[in-house]
Order: sequence, then C-alpha cells, then structure tokens
Amino acid sequence: MIYERAITPAATDTQKVGRDLTPNMRALRLTMRIAEQLLCHGVSAHDVVDSALDITETLCQRRVHIDINATSIMASQDRGIDREPLTLIRTVSMQNPNNLIVQEMQDLVRSIRGGLSLDSAEARFEKIIAVKPTYPSWLTMIGNASVTAGATMLFTNSWVVVVTTFLVGCLVDRDSLA
Repeated sequence: MIYERAITPAATDTQKVGRDLTPNMRALRLTMRIAEQLLCHGVSAHDVVDSALDITETLCQRRVHIDINATSIMASQDRGIDREPLTLIRTVSMQNPNNLIVQEMQDLVRSIRGGLSLDSAEARFEKIIAVKPTYPSWLTMIGNASVTAGATMLFTNSWVVVVTTFLVGCLVDRDSLA
C-alpha cells in the first residue's frame, strides 16, 4: 500500500530555488561558504565558529547553531514552533593555506558585522574566491623547502645534510600538493 501526502500551496511557498532564495537562506549559505573557506585554509575551528556567528547574528533574524567536525560544518537554525528547523551541512576539504584569502574573508566578516548588505557581501565573496594564487606553486615549494634547510642549518654546518633536507622538503611539499 502506498501512502501519499498532498502538498499544499502554503508548503511550497517556503521552498525557493536559485536566485529566488529567501534572505535568511542566502545569509546561511554565505555563512557556510565563508566558514568553509576559513576552515580549509587552516583557521582554527573556534575562530571559524566566531566568524560564522558574527555573520548570522547580523544577517539572520533567528539564532543559528554552528558545529564544526573534522570534515564538515553544520549550521542549524530553529525557525519557531510552526516551522521545521533548517539545517545545512557542508563538507570541508583541506587546501594549501592562503593567508591572503583568510585576511580577505576576515575583512568581509568585519564588514558584514559593520553593516554591509547581503548583496554586497555575496558579490565581494565571489570576487575574493575568484582571485588566483599570487605565486606559482614551484616558487612556494622552493620557499617551503628553504625554510626546512634553514632550520637544519641551526643544528649542523654540513652542506650535504642541508642540501638533503632541502630536497626532502621539496618532495614533501610536492606530495602535499598532489
């Protein structure tokens, strides 16, 4: 036996797709995307939660609970007794740290807290993530390997060990990018 429920027009009014999302849903999505960018670039979970709550306290009418797990971010909003809660989950994959993106995201959060409109915040977010890395990956690899070689020079004056450490640093950095 198959049971079906009739969908009333009132139930479909709250489900909007694409550009016709409610401002609350747009704010929650923006919050999740900013939190994902901060977390995947190495910002601590505590700081990401603080930033996300700053955004939701400014742009959302109801309180939002943010929970960060090892690989996911969850935002849950209780929308009152007459409507079901709204929960969004976003999976996070780690990337190479990019402090320029982190700084821009933190500036964006401060601007939102200062009164930046939702439309402007969304446009600024898209502009931030569209920026390509400043330095090529090979230059970053050499810089990281030079740091390991420099740290080795603190403990030894053998150039064989320093060069070996530099080469190992290059290999480790290459493997982390793959």
